[in-house]
Amino acid sequence: MRLPAIAFCSATGRVFSWAMSTTGYAYARSSNSVMATTLLKRKWHLIHYRFLVIFLNTN
Repeated sequence: MRLPAIAFCSATGRVFSWAMSTTGYAYARSSNSVMATTLLKRKWHLIHYRFLVIFLNTN
């Protein structure tokens, strides 16, 4: 029980750092901050949804 939780946290941390670098790049590329924020929100919700599905399927 404890080991998958640790692996999940580790994977989440990796995805978080990847998401921050990706969205930071998108933000820098976009002159419209509203557009960048919208992209960030969409991408972030998608990542969380995928992890939630994976996490629920493994338990």
